[in-house]
Amino acid sequence: MDTTTLISVKVDILKHWAEHFDSVLNRPSNINEEAIERLPQILTDNSLVEPPTADEVEKVKTRFSSDNAPVADSIPAKIYTSGGPELRERLTKCAPVPGKAATRPQ
Repeated sequence: MDTTTLISVKVDILKHWAEHFDSVLNRPSNINEEAIERLPQILTDNSLVEPPTADEVEKVKTRFSSDNAPVADSIPAKIYTSGGPELRERLTKCAPVPGKAATRPQ
């Protein structure tokens, strides 16, 4: 497809994006395994394994500079602020934890 043609059919737009991301994300690796092996090994910080406690979420919530600014989990602070403790607890339970799959409370 040339770069001057405007794509207006939804299926063609999606196909074009799929081709774009395929070309960007599916590249052959050029990582030097020997260089990786030379990297120093460090201990894992296990304190980051568990999700934050309600107290930790509350402490961070009070530090937000703007109630409308989303934080790392993309949830605007205003939701934490106005949702009350029950909503904050539920959101804390489903917050992503590095290395673990996120879960949705039922």
